Amino acid sequence: MAPPGRPRRKGHGADAEPTVVPNDTGADPEAPGPTETITIHPGGTLNPRFFIPGLEHHSPAPASQPPTSHGTPPTPPPPVTPVPQQSAHQHRHQPDPDDDNPFTSTPELREDRVHCIFCCAQKKSTSFGHSITSTSNWQHHLLMKHLGLWVEACDRLKVKITADKAEGSVTAYWESKGQDSKQNSSLPSGFDKVPGFSLEAFIDALVAFIVSNDQSFNVVESPELCCIFLMLREELTDDDIPCRTQIWKRVMEIWEDHLKQLSKEMQVKSPSHVTCGQMPTLCPSWLS
Repeated sequence: MAPPGRPRRKGHGADAEPTVVPNDTGADPEAPGPTETITIHPGGTLNPRFFIPGLEHHSPAPASQPPTSHGTPPTPPPPVTPVPQQSAHQHRHQPDPDDDNPFTSTPELREDRVHCIFCCAQKKSTSFGHSITSTSNWQHHLLMKHLGLWVEACDRLKVKITADKAEGSVTAYWESKGQDSKQNSSLPSGFDKVPGFSLEAFIDALVAFIVSNDQSFNVVESPELCCIFLMLREELTDDDIPCRTQIWKRVMEIWEDHLKQLSKEMQVKSPSHVTCGQMPTLCPSWLS
């Protein structure tokens, strides 16, 4: 039994649990309990038997909470919506609607540059800027890295490769495939280009065909030939195909223009040169 009036501890270094023993040994055991303030040792806990009405218990006060009305839940803070930031590259450049290069791609990549679709298919990235110098670099890249794909794609798209430095490589590629160069395969020999279509050009082409091959003017009225014309050009009608009379008139117009040109070139002033109508004729004195 501990001496009266002194607190008793349980073991050395144990958590302090205060136990109050009255100093008044003669006090009535039925008298009310102690009235002094009970202080809890820092870090300790209050023993349940010391929760006596009327006593002040000094313990760390909980953090102050704002008063809330019972039954009303606290209003949650408004959600914070992140504002998407526009990429500096997207802000700097807008896609060019006139850019119709079939070998470039810009989606999900930097829009201020063009990207090689052949490299993208190989999980690589090769890009060029929008400038004349970049176009030359772009052609060099296709020529050195993707010659076969480039030439085959242009052939399918009916695109003629006009770069001077690519002409030799393109010809060598087709020769390696056992074919002639397809750059001019659609043109007959002796023709550098096909003139644009018009009714006048169509008639002149028929005149050249008739004169060069010594054909009759009636050949233009052949149903089989007219069917070929209509098949080659859908918007052409039967009325657009010239008849033999139109062909004859056009032949005479070309002939007269040719004679006028010859007269200017020769500048003939000799009295022995006589013109009979529109046809020049040489006098017999030239033969004497």
